[in-house]
Amino acid sequence: HFGSILIANDSQTAMTGLFRPLAWLLFPLPTPGEDFLPVRFLLRGGSAESSCLQKQLRFGADALASAYSDVCCHTPQPMAEPAGSLNSVHFWQEVSADSGTVTFYDSKCGVPLFQAPKGRTFEEFQRESNHHGWPSFREEELVKENLKELPGGEMVSSCGTHLGHNLPDDSGNRYCIDLLCIAGRSSAKNS
Repeated sequence: HFGSILIANDSQTAMTGLFRPLAWLLFPLPTPGEDFLPVRFLLRGGSAESSCLQKQLRFGADALASAYSDVCCHTPQPMAEPAGSLNSVHFWQEVSADSGTVTFYDSKCGVPLFQAPKGRTFEEFQRESNHHGWPSFREEELVKENLKELPGGEMVSSCGTHLGHNLPDDSGNRYCIDLLCIAGRSSAKNS
């Protein structure tokens, strides 16, 4: 998954004029919990409060939304939430060996996107997701009618939400997905 390039809140005024193009190269990824905003919000003059996402996301992902909703709301999207974000919320308390197959919904429009684990154990799903830092899905776990792969492997939903990227490995396609973008509630429950 591609790393996020972020900038501290108090450096907002430095992000004008000729410095804008350099921001993508100069600011490293913070550790989870630091008070940072995505550069794209600052360059656009946006705010963390303006978001395309549902309210009351699953897995405690609302904690990520104020700083990283831009990752889901704009395509094409080279950015990502920080690696390990699934461990900074209560994801593994809601997705466990006792949960059975869990359906993950689009955080913008609520359509089902992934169902996991399928074709592997919960422990295998958890190990792979923790190893890569983002929920990692395999081919049989996709709800294909609601997903589209763009050139370069970018994955988007049928309603245009950026989800992450397909990063194939020796075992086949591996869909490395931003938790924030799949923490929605079913559209059937939203109507």
